Amino acid sequence: MSVNPGELQRALTQTIHEHWKLFLFEGIVLVVLGAVSLTLLLIVFFIIEGVASIMYAFEHKKEIGGQWAWMLVSGIIDLILAAIIWAGLPGTAEWALGLLVGINMLFGGTALIAMALHAKGSAPTSAPSASKAA
Repeated sequence: MSVNPGELQRALTQTIHEHWKLFLFEGIVLVVLGAVSLTLLLIVFFIIEGVASIMYAFEHKKEIGGQWAWMLVSGIIDLILAAIIWAGLPGTAEWALGLLVGINMLFGGTALIAMALHAKGSAPTSAPSASKAA
């Protein structure tokens, strides 16, 4: 038994026409679930980046000099942003992605600029050579 493509198309078109409200509802639900799931991933990202930035700031305090505080502040702000998003779910899914990613980029970029400018002005540390270790 073979299926005629024209008959299949007509059947699908008729089904969509008869049940358009269900397709509309399903589409809305999928958009909302997509926004909420991306917001949850954003929370996880901010937590991981915040903890990593704080750890980096303390572990490399001597290497990056006075600029370590910028990295620390960036990590703390990441954790605060994650808490703000989590506390406001599911309503934060509407606005959080764009706004908070922008804030994150602003503070993260500022921290990286400060570290780069500090590294530019400081003398590089010499790594032990292989001949001395042997």
